[in-house]
Amino acid sequence: MANTTVKGAIHIHGQNPQFLVEKVIRTRIWESAYWKEQCFALTAESLIDKAIELNSIGGVYGNQRPTDFISLLLKLLQIQPEKEILIEYLMVDEFKYLRALAAMYIRMTFPPVEVYELLEPLLKDYRKLRLRNMAGYSLTFMDEFVDQLLTEERVCDIILPRLAKREVLEETEGLAPRTSVLLDAMAGKSVSDDEDGAKKTRKRSESIHSDRSVSRGRSLSRSSRSAKSSSNFVDMQERFVSKSPSRSRSRSRSRSVTSPRQRSRTRSPSPYRSRSRSVSPDRMDVAESYLYSRSGRYLSNATRGRLLSSSAPLRSESIEPPPAGGHSTSVAQSLLLRTTREAALKTSGVTWKDEANENGRETRKMNMYQSLRDAMSVAMTKDDTAVVFGEDVAFGGVFRCTMGLAEEFGRQRVFNTPLTEQGIAGFAIGMSSMGHTAIAEIQFADYIYPAFDQLVNEAAKFRYRSGGRYDVGKLTVRTPSMSVGHGGLYHSQSPEGFFMGAAGLKAQVVIPRSPIQAKGLLLSAIRDPNPVIFLEPKILYRSSVEQVPIDDFELPIGKAEVLTKGNDVTLLTYGSPVYTCENAISLIRNPPPSIAHLIPESVRGVSIELIDLRTLLPWDIHTVMESVKKTGRLVIVHEAGKTMGPGAEIAAEITNRCFLNLHAPVKRIAGWDTPVPLVYEKFYIPDALRIVDGIVDTLKY
Repeated sequence: MANTTVKGAIHIHGQNPQFLVEKVIRTRIWESAYWKEQCFALTAESLIDKAIELNSIGGVYGNQRPTDFISLLLKLLQIQPEKEILIEYLMVDEFKYLRALAAMYIRMTFPPVEVYELLEPLLKDYRKLRLRNMAGYSLTFMDEFVDQLLTEERVCDIILPRLAKREVLEETEGLAPRTSVLLDAMAGKSVSDDEDGAKKTRKRSESIHSDRSVSRGRSLSRSSRSAKSSSNFVDMQERFVSKSPSRSRSRSRSRSVTSPRQRSRTRSPSPYRSRSRSVSPDRMDVAESYLYSRSGRYLSNATRGRLLSSSAPLRSESIEPPPAGGHSTSVAQSLLLRTTREAALKTSGVTWKDEANENGRETRKMNMYQSLRDAMSVAMTKDDTAVVFGEDVAFGGVFRCTMGLAEEFGRQRVFNTPLTEQGIAGFAIGMSSMGHTAIAEIQFADYIYPAFDQLVNEAAKFRYRSGGRYDVGKLTVRTPSMSVGHGGLYHSQSPEGFFMGAAGLKAQVVIPRSPIQAKGLLLSAIRDPNPVIFLEPKILYRSSVEQVPIDDFELPIGKAEVLTKGNDVTLLTYGSPVYTCENAISLIRNPPPSIAHLIPESVRGVSIELIDLRTLLPWDIHTVMESVKKTGRLVIVHEAGKTMGPGAEIAAEITNRCFLNLHAPVKRIAGWDTPVPLVYEKFYIPDALRIVDGIVDTLKY
C-alpha cells in the first residue's frame, strides 16, 4: 500500500502520477529507509510536518541515498493533493523548502499556463537553498531553482514533462504577458516628468512678460525635449530589464514591452547575486497578492485559515501531526505539558526507582514515542528476562517506538513475529508463564480482536484457573489506539471498553498529553503483577513534547490526575480528548464571535475541574466521587462508542454513589454508535464544540 497511488487518482499527462518519476529512481526511493520510516500514511496535510524538516533539495545521484526532498515529491505524486492545498504550500513562505517542494510538484503536474502563473511570482524569492548533487552540497537560490523548473528539462535528476515556451502560450492559450514593476515605475516617472515640465513651462510663460513667441518657443522646446525623452525611454527598456535584480538569467524571462515576442538575451550581471536573499518585509507583496487572488477562486477564508493555522504549531520546536476531529491544533503549546526540568521533576505521583538525589537528576526533551522507547530500554536494562516482540518491532515498528532496541539488546530479545495477533498474544502468555517479562506489541488496536480470546479467556484467568500457582503477571500488551483523523474503521478504533469487563485484567490508557506520564505508566505496567493492556493514543506520538527524566521512575496505576481544579462542573476524560477538553474550556472562557451567542455570559466564568482518568481498569472512583460531590455535575468525554462504552459504566457508578449530590444528569460525549467512517472521521470524534455544548447544557439544567 505504501508504494501505490491513492485510490481514484486522476492520470497526469496520460499516465499514473508516480510514473512521472523514472522506475529506477522510484525503486531507489521505495527501498530507502526514509521512505519506509517517515513516509508511511502521510496525507496532504500531515506531509507538511516532514516538509518543514527538509534542509536541502536534490535527487538521486550515483550510490547516494535518495534525498528526503525527492522522497516527499514521490509521496505527493501518490496522494495527489488538491489544488488549493498546493497553492497554500506556496503561500506559507516561512518554510522555503515546503515552497520549493510545491513548486516542483506544480511544474510536473499542472497545465503549462498555470505553471507560469503560479511559479513566476516566486522569482521574487531570493532566499538561499542547499542543493545536494554528485559532489556533495552546494548553494543555490529559490529564484534560480524556479528558473530551472521553467527553462530546463531535468531538475533534481528528474526528467520534467515538456513545457511550452511562454511566447507560444501567450499567442495560443491566452497567457497574460508579463509586466515589469520596474518598467511600470519608470514609465510612471516619465509621465510625471512630462506633466511637471508642462506645468513649469506654463508658469514660466505666465511670469515672464516678454514676447509671446519667445515664451511659446520655450514651451515648444521643452515639450519637444520631453517627447524626445519619452521616445528614448523605449530604447532604454532593454537595458533596464536586463539589469533588474528581479530578473533571472533565463532568456524567456526578460522581455521588452515594445514587442511581446522579443526576449532579452542579456544575462543578469553577477553583482546582483551579492544582494540580500531574504524575503522583504512586505512578504513579496506582488507575488503574494497574485497568489491570494489566485487561491481566492478555490478557497474560502475559513478553509485558508484552517490550512494556514494547521502549520502554526509546526513552527514550534516539536512536530505535530494534523489535527483530528476536535483535537487542539496546538498540542505542543498546551499548558498541561512540562517543558522545563524543574516542572518535570515535580510531576505528582512519581516514584523514583534509583538512588540518585533530585538535584542530580537529568531530563531530556522527548516526544511520546521516544519516551515509550526509553521506558522499554530502562526495563530491559534492569530485567534480563524482558523481551520485546511483535510485527516489525525489530525494525522500529510502524511508529518507531522500538527504534534501536534490537541493536541495543540483540535480536534474541527484540524480534519480529508473524502477522498473527492471536499468535502474538498466545506466545506472550507462554513466555510470561515461564518467567519472562513479555512486552508484546499489537501493531494497531483495531487488530487486537483476533487476540481477544487469548487475552480475556487465557491471560486474564490464568492465575485463577491454577489456584494461584501460576500467573502471567509479567505480560504487557502495547498497542496504538484512538483516531488520527484519517484512519477509518481499521486504524482509528478505541477498543478499551471491551476489556473493562475482563476480570483479572488491567487496562490503562497512557496519558496522551505527557511523555512523562507515558514513560512512568509503561514502567509501572511492565512491573505490575497482573497482565496489562497498554493503549497508546497514536496521534500524540510526536505532538506532545516534554522534558522527561532519564532516570527510572514509575507512576501509579489506578490513580486519576486532577489537571485543573474547579467548583462548578467536573470534566472527566482520558487519552487524546484531554487536549480537546482543554480547548473547550478555553472556548467557554473566551468564545470567538462566531459562537459567542451560544454561550451565555453566566457560563463563561464557570470553574471547571478537568480530570485525566489515566487508568480504566481499575479506574479511580474515589477521585471522581470527591470531585462530583464538590461540583454536582459530571461530563464524560471519550472517543469510544457511547453505547456500552467506558462512560456508561462511569456514569452508572457515579449516579449510584453520588445521586443526592448531582445537580444535573451525568452527560456523556462520545463517538457515535457507528463504524469509524473515513470521510466523516472528524465528525465522529468528539470535538471542542460538542464538549462546549455538553457543558453548557449541564450547567443550564
